[in-house]
Amino acid sequence: YYLTGGYYPYCDACVYSLFSDREIGDEVMSFLRDHADTTRWRFSETVLIAENIPAPVGPRRTKAVLVWGSFFAVVAIYMAWHHQFGA
Repeated sequence: YYLTGGYYPYCDACVYSLFSDREIGDEVMSFLRDHADTTRWRFSETVLIAENIPAPVGPRRTKAVLVWGSFFAVVAIYMAWHHQFGA
């Protein structure tokens, strides 16, 4: 991912995904610090572990939640108003 402007942790960053059957985060960060042009790069001190990052909610599901949530909010407001001032 590069400058995608997406959700955390991929927002406005250059992110590389590396997968291994063992923990390699410290080795990779050490290699990058020793071999990269550090005047052009800033490295996070936190290595993100894929299993610890929740999956993003898709746009369709978000839209459905907003639509149904708005519907129930309008009904709740109407019921409260009707109970307070209604006939």
